[in-house]
Amino acid sequence: MGHYPIISNYLPPQKPHTGRPRSDPRRLMNGILFVLTTRCTWSDVPEKHGTKSTVHRFHQYLCEKSANKEIFLIYFSEDTISNR
Repeated sequence: MGHYPIISNYLPPQKPHTGRPRSDPRRLMNGILFVLTTRCTWSDVPEKHGTKSTVHRFHQYLCEKSANKEIFLIYFSEDTISNR
């Protein structure tokens, strides 16, 4: 479970829709964190986190909404790091 309940407030709401199923925001968030913590390129994102383009698009969406700052402040705060 970890940080997801805290940061889920900053993620876009999951709306029911028809067509292709949406990617799990938790997986995409893990992909973004993978890139930021390993300093790899988007093309090196493991498939278990989603496709490189989907993970990158989700990162861009969070940046446009300024949600990325809040999420990363929560994720990398001293309190949450010590609770890992």
